[in-house]
Amino acid sequence: MGTDKWTIDGVTSEASPTVGGMYDVNHSRKGRFRARALAVRGEWLDVEIVSGMARAALRGNEREAGEEVTLRNTHAALTTVTS
Repeated sequence: MGTDKWTIDGVTSEASPTVGGMYDVNHSRKGRFRARALAVRGEWLDVEIVSGMARAALRGNEREAGEEVTLRNTHAALTTVTS
């Protein structure tokens, strides 16, 4: 079972990402990309990729801008995009 703590702007806390917020994602498995938060479900975050690409072990599972992907908090660090 995971934890509901998220790393946002370099701080790990119980604060969740903001639905509708824009984040630069640094994910240990999916790589780096920019995404908009769609839903927070405890340790899981559903996002829509805005720019870049989410990598995957299988090429057919990679996701590009306009597609949705789910992130787990223990693998992702988020930086808030302000502009």
